[in-house]
This record gives sequence, structure tokens and C-alpha cells, in this order.
Amino acid sequence: MAIDVPGVGEIVTLLTQDAISLFAGQINAPWGIYLGFLPIVQADTVTAFDYDQDFDISDYPVEQGQFQSYNKVYRPFETTFRFSKGGTLAQRQLLLDSVQAIIGDTNLYNVVTADATYVGVNLVGYSYSQRADSGLGLIQVDVRARQVKETNTLISSIANFITNAIDPSNDSQVNGGTVQSSSPSSFQLSSLASIF
Repeated sequence: MAIDVPGVGEIVTLLTQDAISLFAGQINAPWGIYLGFLPIVQADTVTAFDYDQDFDISDYPVEQGQFQSYNKVYRPFETTFRFSKGGTLAQRQLLLDSVQAIIGDTNLYNVVTADATYVGVNLVGYSYSQRADSGLGLIQVDVRARQVKETNTLISSIANFITNAIDPSNDSQVNGGTVQSSSPSSFQLSSLASIF
């Protein structure tokens, strides 16, 4: 005889989903900031993640004080991770040290989340705070990163060549061969005489 207990089916479903998500979390890389495949921030967990992407529409003033919209401009995206670390003072200091060691460099990092991986970002800032009401034994550090758009070297050299061709003052001097001096012609001498 089967006994029907209300809610048992829901509990089994939730436990199954937790087991699947736990297994999937071991396959996928944990959330964080990576240099190649190495995590660079030494934290216990990520408590928040923000992603911001903007596109600006350029407005320029035209005659009689009106504005005209011209173009939609792509701006590099920005991300913010909130890392947290508990434990001893030395363990919490490890989180701060790992962020301070890389915040001023020019390396390109990868941002890994459960839904997406963003490549080619550089760290642009960090902040942290501790409060009596949120646990003095826990530190939370916000790390901000911004996308770095790299140009292709070939495209840069072509653009530089075109710019130099458009503006003659940017062209470097080119010697087209040896130049031999010659005596001025009578026409050149008479032209100079009329000037002086």
C-alpha cells in the first residue's frame, strides 16, 4: 500500500535539481576573473555580478540652436564582480592582496559567469567595505573591468598610410634620386631681376 505524503514530490524534484546543478558546477569553471585558465582573484565566492553595455547616439548642434543625431557609437562593456572572503584576517587579506597585485597592470583577462564568458577586459578599479551589520569577519570586494578593443596591426598601418596621403604635411621627405645643380636660365635670371 502506497502512502501519499504531500510535498514529497516537490522535495525530490528540488533535490534532483540541486544535485544536477552541483554536478554541472564542477564541470564548468567557477565564476570569476581569469588570466588564461587561471583564476586570479582569491575569493571564497562571487555574491554579485553586473554587466553594462551602452551605445551612444552622437548629437551635434546645427544652425539656430537645434541638434542633429548622426551616428550610433559602440562603447566598451563594463563588468563588476563582488567577491567575498571570510575566515581569519590573513585569509581576508589574501583577497585584497590578489586584487591589488593586478589592478594596475595592462593584462587582458577573461570574465567567466554561468551564462557567458567575456574576453579581453582590463581591470579599471575596485572598492570594498566592511560593516558591523554585515559581518566583520567577512570582506566583500567589488572589482570593475572594462572591455579593451584591440586594432589589427595591418589595419592600423593602412589607416596611417591613408592619413599621411590625405595630409601632405604628414608625408616624410623622399629622395627620388640624385639632383644635379645647373646654372639658371636667362628667363630665371630676368624673373629674379624684376623682383629685386
